Parts: sequence; structure tokens; C-alpha cells
Amino acid sequence: MHRVVDALLGDITLSAPFDAAAFCQQVAARRGRPIHLRAVDTVALDLPSGVVYELDEASVILYDGTTSAYHQSGIILHEIGHLVADHYAGSLVSEDAAGRLFPEIGRHQARRRAGREAYSAQEEQEAEYFARRVLAEVGRLPGPGAGDRLKDTFDA
Repeated sequence: MHRVVDALLGDITLSAPFDAAAFCQQVAARRGRPIHLRAVDTVALDLPSGVVYELDEASVILYDGTTSAYHQSGIILHEIGHLVADHYAGSLVSEDAAGRLFPEIGRHQARRRAGREAYSAQEEQEAEYFARRVLAEVGRLPGPGAGDRLKDTFDA
């Protein structure tokens, strides 16, 4: 995973403050597939805080839109880590779930899904490494002091 992250970061321009949508556009261009971000209430939908769905022509990241901006960035980056490492090939989303989550797209287009319950411990560690490494590159990881942690937690 270290080589994957190093290669990706070598091709991408990072900015501070971090812009998740701009980062996704760059990763999407490198992968040759669009990445769509969708903020949802993951608790209300009984989902993990982040989920990746692969559609026929794009990847979709659902993330908890009710948490802080810093946490949202971490969730999005974690899910991108799963995408760039190709952790979830072959895990299909049910038609009912696809219909509820993507009513405008339709049930038949959702092909694969990745929920945290489906990942191995190593895959989770790799995705988390990816997220933390990108955040560290843009200087967004919480510092050792409580003030830094509070600032990052409530960053908007």
C-alpha cells in the first residue's frame, strides 16, 4: 500500500485546506472513472460511516454528512483508499439497497459494494493508512496537543 500511495501522491496536487471533491476529481482522472461523492445520514440508513459502490460507469462514495468536515474528509479518503487498492472486487449490492440509495440511477446499474463489515483487517489498515497519509501531506492530522485535536474535530 505504501507504493500505491506514493505513486498516487506523486501524480496528484494536494491543497490545504483539503478539498475532497477536487482530490476525487484528480483520483478519478488517474483511474479513468468518475467518482461521485454523496453525503447521507449513515445512521438513519443503518450504514457504516463510509461506503463505496461501483456502478457501470462510475464509483460512488457515500459518507456521513452529519459529522465534522475533518471527519468527512477522513471517511472519504478511507473509502478512496479501498478504491485505489481494489479491495472489494465481486461484492454485489442487493437490488433493494441499490434502489433505495440510488433511486435516480436505478437498481440494475449497481454492481459492487464495499461495506466495512466485508473487509479484512489488513484491508482496513491499508485504507486507513491511505487516509492518514493524505491528511498528513496536507497538514490536517491532529497534533499532539488537545487544542489541535479540538480544532481539527470542530473544523468546518
